[in-house]
Amino acid sequence: MASADPRVRTRYPGNLTPVLNLKKRQYFFRKLRSTFRPVVFSPPRRCESGIYSLLISSVFVAYRVFFTSFDILFQFNPGVILVKEIELVTISGQDAIGELSFALREAAETGYHPILVGDPDDYDQILEGIEEGPPPEVTLDDSLEFDPSQMSNEDDDDDEAFANGDDDVAGYRGVITHLDLSTGEPKPRVLIRNFKAPAAWYAFAEMAWGGWNSCPSAKVHCAVHHYWAERYGATVISITSSEVQCLVANPPTDYESALRLAREQIAYCSDTAESVGALARNLINAKYWYFWWD
Repeated sequence: MASADPRVRTRYPGNLTPVLNLKKRQYFFRKLRSTFRPVVFSPPRRCESGIYSLLISSVFVAYRVFFTSFDILFQFNPGVILVKEIELVTISGQDAIGELSFALREAAETGYHPILVGDPDDYDQILEGIEEGPPPEVTLDDSLEFDPSQMSNEDDDDDEAFANGDDDVAGYRGVITHLDLSTGEPKPRVLIRNFKAPAAWYAFAEMAWGGWNSCPSAKVHCAVHHYWAERYGATVISITSSEVQCLVANPPTDYESALRLAREQIAYCSDTAESVGALARNLINAKYWYFWWD
């Protein structure tokens, strides 16, 4: 039987594609957290009412203990970091873009910033980093010491590289972190982690993400994406175990401005492209950015 309340998702201003026709998602745990309304159950005929009442009471007590502990766990110093609640959504790779698009549209109202964190293996690696990394408030404090505007370098061969470069990265045309890159098909299962914070780039601090091989530390990620959010309207929408993607509201529209950004991105992630000029070509009017570290 067809759904009585189908919801056709409209496009996000950044043209997040593809946008799927899905039923409106009601986040179950968020609804329980904000409005607790006990449900009246009819006990089975063969179950004594006293035992059944004890069972239901135990469920309600467990609910209160769970969410109280959850609040305490994520209640950091509000003067430093405002990450308070986290929600994890598991969904098929085929439906991931529709769910991400919906969550992005809801973010302004709910305060939850969605981050596509890849498949379960990706998320297990992220959890290991959280356990071993510094507290989020320390990372945010340290990020204030880094100046992203000073990280680019001039390249005398930029013009020639722009003319001859042939880099064409799929990550600049749309979201790809829900895909199996060896086949190009959606992964069977991916996760979207939603958390309350002033901006999406706070996720790097909350996840203690980075600091291996040539990948910058979490404090650098925070500083750089804070800077790009203000300058280009870039929103972090995906952080897997090795990739980052952004949705960009105000990308550069000409070669000179794209070249400046390309220098910054090469300094941030040297594996982004083979040349600064070729990267600049990808960045002109690009609504998505993609970064990868080995």
